[in-house]
Amino acid sequence: MVLKQQSVRFELRILDYQFLVSNFIDDLNWLNIEILAEDNFYSWKAKGAFLRTDELVELLNWFEQLYLNHETINEKLFFLENEISFEYYKELRQISVNLDFNFHPKKEKYVYGQDYEYKLFFELNKLNLEKILLSLRTLILKFPNKDEKGDS
Repeated sequence: MVLKQQSVRFELRILDYQFLVSNFIDDLNWLNIEILAEDNFYSWKAKGAFLRTDELVELLNWFEQLYLNHETINEKLFFLENEISFEYYKELRQISVNLDFNFHPKKEKYVYGQDYEYKLFFELNKLNLEKILLSLRTLILKFPNKDEKGDS
């Protein structure tokens, strides 16, 4: 998934499942993700197991709601791990990608309680929403939810 506007860019990549096999069903659906981000101040990348397959589906559903009827959408989308979240600003017709902790541009220099999530802002239109939806659907097909045996 790629978002870009002028000098601001955000890319979310899924590298693989964190565990290819496990005795615990909850472990089977963690995804290793990588983000690449840049704006006028920073350019960085980071990765880790910070998203689950069901959260990837939630992300798709959130963007689908933006595409279909942005008036009824939840304004903020959080995940179990707080490294990444998304926020919608109705009046501005913008979203922000909020990066915290391991995904923050400060990385290991991040100070808990002193530093806050870093926001990248993007304007929305039908064309870029269609591209986002297509890329998320492709990722979900490639990394579906796994059952107890590790099968999708």
